[in-house]
Amino acid sequence: MVSTNLVFVHQPKCAGTALKRALSSSYAPERVITLDARRSSETAEWLGKDPLEYRRDLLAYELAHQGLGRMLTGHWAVDEPLVAHFKERYLFVTLLRHPVERWFSHFFYDRYKDGDYRRITGSLEEFLATDRARREGNMYVRMLNAGGRGGSDDVDAACRTLDHFAEVGELETVDSFVSAVGRRLGGTLRLPTRNESPAPLDERLRLMADFRGTVEALCEPDLAVYSYAVNRRVA
Repeated sequence: MVSTNLVFVHQPKCAGTALKRALSSSYAPERVITLDARRSSETAEWLGKDPLEYRRDLLAYELAHQGLGRMLTGHWAVDEPLVAHFKERYLFVTLLRHPVERWFSHFFYDRYKDGDYRRITGSLEEFLATDRARREGNMYVRMLNAGGRGGSDDVDAACRTLDHFAEVGELETVDSFVSAVGRRLGGTLRLPTRNESPAPLDERLRLMADFRGTVEALCEPDLAVYSYAVNRRVA
């Protein structure tokens, strides 16, 4: 078991479940703290707080604990002050995905998944007219600048947050990201098989072709963050 403290900020629909399994194999089970996204959202609603700001505050509380060999994983939200303050004690890592591909993946998962929690019942065209669709287009901005809404200042703040991360990868080059994180932990990580989309392939391809331009416009804030991350890695 490793002694390095780690925070994995799991961006939705970015192979995070498989990556969590790979990372947690290096830690004692009792030292892995996983955010319950549903309960945190329900509690934030009850308290009248923004869910992502509340998750940032929960993370700050967990990071304040002393000790080594701790792994915190889940759909945490962060911001530059938090990561800058704790980065000497914790490695912060995250994996991104092209925002348009991530947006569609999230839609298809919530449209066709089992269970009713946050399930989408309407068509893609109907969903595109909702506030939730817009929020999905600035997911990176909101999770990397907790409480951000996707404006240019929020995009810049999210990019500055990434500057304090130990490793930022893209799903399109996931093997190099896994290798880099493994080296930091002093070992080799193996990424398990990723989850398959529950949506029929022919429908996914048709809808992605028909509505890609509309989704690209929604994802403009996250596209800026993603481009920044890619340019930062290859610079």
